[in-house]
Formats: sequence, C-alpha cells, structure tokens
Amino acid sequence: MHRSVIAAFAAELRPRAFVRAAAAARAYDIETWRRVTCPVVAVRGSSDVFAAAADTAGFASRVGGYREVRRDDAGHFAHIERPDAVLAAMSPLAAASAPEPDDHGGPQPDRSPAIRSSHARVARARSAG
Repeated sequence: MHRSVIAAFAAELRPRAFVRAAAAARAYDIETWRRVTCPVVAVRGSSDVFAAAADTAGFASRVGGYREVRRDDAGHFAHIERPDAVLAAMSPLAAASAPEPDDHGGPQPDRSPAIRSSHARVARARSAG
C-alpha cells in the first residue's frame, strides 16, 4: 500500500469514535445475521487484519446466501483497495435481480427501490471504471 494511503488513514482516525465502536462490538449479537434473507458477497483480502478466518464459517452458518471472495492483493478494505474486484463479485447479484423482458422484448418496470438503486450504482461504477 502506498505511504500516502497510510498517512491519510492515520490522519482520519478518530480515537473516540474507535473506542465507541469497540464498545459496541463487544455487545454485538452476531445472531442478528440469521435475519438476512438476501444473497451476501463478502470481498476481503488475504492480509485482512480485522476479520479472522473463522469469521467466514460463522457468517456462512448464519446467512443462507453467504459467499466470500478472497483476494491476495487486498486487506480489510477491499472496496477501497480493489473496487474492481468488489464490483466483479457483486455484478452477478445485480444481473440476477434484473427485471425480465416484457412480451415485446423490453425490460419490465422494476417496482423495488432497493433494486433500482443497486442497478444504478452498478451502472455508475461500470461507466466510471
């Protein structure tokens, strides 16, 4: 990782917020993940220092549609370090949720705001990248 990234991260670190987050993590109930019913793709790097290898099995046992993509060229912040890899991992989910064509070959209107928003984010990321 380039030194400027590390310097920027250190400059943005807020110790009080970190302490509050650590306290919240102690009280976190991992069983809430059992309520997730949509597919989940986690993209993380092999050099992730925050998520343990055992976390994969824990999430997979609690989330029915859980899948992990491990990257050798990233750490914990794969969405920043390798956004292309994150987009590639998420693209099949967006494609699977795309509306079916209508009787005339055109797409049917999607009534789900969450799906429309997801499609828009994927389209913006593809055009930017």
